[in-house]
Amino acid sequence: PHECVTNAVACRDTCHARRKMALAACALVIAILAWCLRRAHASGALHTDESTLRAYGGLYLRYSEACYYWEVVILARKLLLTLVLKLLTGWMQMACCFALFGGSLALQRRCEPFMSDALNRLEADALAACVALVVTGACALLGAPAAYVFAAFCVVAVGTAARMWAPLRSIWKGEDGDEGADADGAAGEGG
Repeated sequence: PHECVTNAVACRDTCHARRKMALAACALVIAILAWCLRRAHASGALHTDESTLRAYGGLYLRYSEACYYWEVVILARKLLLTLVLKLLTGWMQMACCFALFGGSLALQRRCEPFMSDALNRLEADALAACVALVVTGACALLGAPAAYVFAAFCVVAVGTAARMWAPLRSIWKGEDGDEGADADGAAGEGG
């Protein structure tokens, strides 16, 4: 029995150390991407150098030139969300998620980083839904009846799907006013 407990503790500690290493590696990759993008932007290579376009274009071509770094912002948000969910519980987790999604929504509305209006609307709708779901979770933590929490969840899900339908349809049909991007998604001269 003692040996099983010792092995379980050692296994838990090893898994915990591996998770820390994985999160640290993610943070390092995000920092390296940010550095590479910043360096390419400073040299003017983001939209002119073919090797830069091939290597990093997927990270920035869907964003306006002023928001070339936005993919790094999204990756950092995902890493922060992972940290919040792994390290915090209860009300601290709820408050941090609310701040993270609310702040992300405010930044999205202020910057509108995508060259596509439809993608800006989709991102804003998704972040607004995340804020609403965090509020729904807070109601559940406060002891709201499960039926009310489920109804609120359904309202958020259906409302979000309804708001996202028109922008998604315009993207699928190729009708979005994607100024600055050609059919391949590369930035044009007008962007």
